[in-house]
Amino acid sequence: MRKWISRRQPARNVAHGLEREHDVLADLDREIACAAASLRARHAQLRLPDALVIATAIERSADELLTTDCMWPTARALELDITITQV
Repeated sequence: MRKWISRRQPARNVAHGLEREHDVLADLDREIACAAASLRARHAQLRLPDALVIATAIERSADELLTTDCMWPTARALELDITITQV
């Protein structure tokens, strides 16, 4: 069973969720910023916060990115090798 952090969960659940082994907090660095800018240049409809999240997953070599945002484009639409799963 997959668990994820939802915007609707209370803060205590979010804090607990960040303690799991497979969750990673990543600092925003130059590589992530450049990858996000590249995504936005190719996909004007992509909002900056979303581009930063996707770029972080790409730069950190994630296999899958979970989102609760049903407005996100698919990985195919973004021409990405990563799997974006809308939960």
